[in-house]
Amino acid sequence: MKLKKRFQFKNWKKYLFEFLSIFLAVTLAFLLDRWNDDRKDGIAENKILEEIYNGLERDSLDIANDEQYFKIAFRGINYFNEIID
Repeated sequence: MKLKKRFQFKNWKKYLFEFLSIFLAVTLAFLLDRWNDDRKDGIAENKILEEIYNGLERDSLDIANDEQYFKIAFRGINYFNEIID
């Protein structure tokens, strides 16, 4: 019987405070972990988008250079076709 009385909620404010403290700590830990994961995902996403942008920029320059090369090549082909005909 003494054991039952000992576990009665005499200090319910103390137990409530401890419960709320633990609940708040665990909740904040999960929130911070989620925030950190979202932040890391954002950084990775920005790096990927930057690489895509840089790749497209290089491809645009390559296309411009290829266009100039092919214009010169077509002029040469047309010149030789005129000579052959």
